[in-house]
Amino acid sequence: RIQALSQPRLQSALECALFEPGPWQAEAVRPLPDTIPVKKEEREALLSTPVGLLFHELVHSPEGLVVPTVDKMLAAALNMDTGAPTGASAAIILFVARLAVRVEAYVVFLAEHRAWRREPEQGQRRAQGEVSAPRAAACEGAGAGGG
Repeated sequence: RIQALSQPRLQSALECALFEPGPWQAEAVRPLPDTIPVKKEEREALLSTPVGLLFHELVHSPEGLVVPTVDKMLAAALNMDTGAPTGASAAIILFVARLAVRVEAYVVFLAEHRAWRREPEQGQRRAQGEVSAPRAAACEGAGAGGG
């Protein structure tokens, strides 16, 4: 089935479905639906999120479908590797690799944000513009250390 991802229209549809922000609402808490499926007129009020659908899925179901499915897709794509830098298999591998990296960026953001929330004094220092010692050393080593 992974071969179907050689089609740009299917790639686009998958990206749109996965990274669709969905309806937005400011409050993180919303009422539970009375019926499933949700009535059409109640969808926006009941199914909206303050951070987008992918963030919501990762926060509320971290071991759910998204990460394991992307891992399986990446493994299936890599199994198609012929060693050629062009062709359908290369296009699929590159697409799935980009998709996996984008999903990983969401996961990393959530992991870093969670750690930041656990260390409020450190989070406050960072918010005020202070930089941790390892980060400052890395910046100085790269020639961005100010002076």
